[in-house]
Amino acid sequence: MCEFVSFRTYRKRLKIVLGAGLTSHGDIDRINKVEQDTISECEWIADDKGETLTVRDTDKERAEKRKQEILKAYPKRIKLINELIEIQNKRGSGYLDLRGLTTAAGLQLPSSVGGWLDLRGLTTADGLQLPSSVGGYLDLRGLTTADGLQLPSSVGGYLDLSRLTSEQKDKIKKERPDLKIC
Repeated sequence: MCEFVSFRTYRKRLKIVLGAGLTSHGDIDRINKVEQDTISECEWIADDKGETLTVRDTDKERAEKRKQEILKAYPKRIKLINELIEIQNKRGSGYLDLRGLTTAAGLQLPSSVGGWLDLRGLTTADGLQLPSSVGGYLDLRGLTTADGLQLPSSVGGYLDLSRLTSEQKDKIKKERPDLKIC
């Protein structure tokens, strides 16, 4: 996920197809086996009331109508992100790219992520409830403090805490020698 969440909806009904912000853009159509002309591309850049929500469609009226439907169903961007995470988790894709999030407020992560989890945009652990298990690497390199950080019981790959002080990382290493911290 870049600094925005991108996703697609069917043109005839408001059903979120899949969020490209959580996987690669090319995977959306392949995973969902949908034709390009049956969907509208959408992007929501910031945590706002929809000012940064863009719906791309060949029909401008349909795009504006879809934008209003999206805002009615998802008054906050985090609600949409949580639904996209749920869709992605059900599909078993194995990884979540949430690097564009700058706050964990309202974020609902699954109990387990089979692959990597990228949350490098977070600077604090405020409101963060990590899965109990992450099968791949866990990227928390944006954290500037370990205050309130509750780590998963298992992390299969590296745990990136590179912005923490040496003292904070040493404390975590002492408490959790099973983790590969960088």
